[in-house]
Amino acid sequence: NTKFIISLETRFSGNADMLKTTPTRTNCLRVGLVTAGWLKPIVNTREYDIGKGDLIFMNWGTVVASFNKEEDAIIRGFAISEDYIRTTLADQIPNSMKNPRLSFKITLTQHDSNIFDYYLRGFLKLSNIVHDPESNIYKCLFSSLLYFLDSLCVGNEQAPEGKKNSKTHLVELFLLMVCDNRKRQYDTEYYAARLCVSSHY
Repeated sequence: NTKFIISLETRFSGNADMLKTTPTRTNCLRVGLVTAGWLKPIVNTREYDIGKGDLIFMNWGTVVASFNKEEDAIIRGFAISEDYIRTTLADQIPNSMKNPRLSFKITLTQHDSNIFDYYLRGFLKLSNIVHDPESNIYKCLFSSLLYFLDSLCVGNEQAPEGKKNSKTHLVELFLLMVCDNRKRQYDTEYYAARLCVSSHY
């Protein structure tokens, strides 16, 4: 299944270090709940300090530069491909999550963490019965899960990065990419596609 992935346990093995990458535009929506250790991803030029019980949301247009991790950090969560969101879930997700550059961190209560866990386990059980990712039941379940996460953001002190939607923020991302590609030559369409804007803009 290339449409989405569900995981109850993803381990980051190895020594604690900084994983340096070139600024990369993600091509899927990613949500991860840290259950052990910590992560410090740099998303859209902002560093997030993600510890046990924290959930990170990164939409399919975010730019990830690097992240710091603790040895044997563990997360559980899911990823949904950009194509699946555009073609199948476009009308099923909260309006607040339609910004492709949206990213945020929230700390879950034990109760909310249990609900998130029930969703993930439900997906895994369902995958043994329903093999078509285009089935309406997956659409409904993903829609419900995303609306649940959206409801947790209300009143949360950590403002979702994508909701700022500032020109300054876009310029920062553009400069990061130009700096990283300084030895190559790309046209405006290349950068526009990765920043999720028109080449005219």
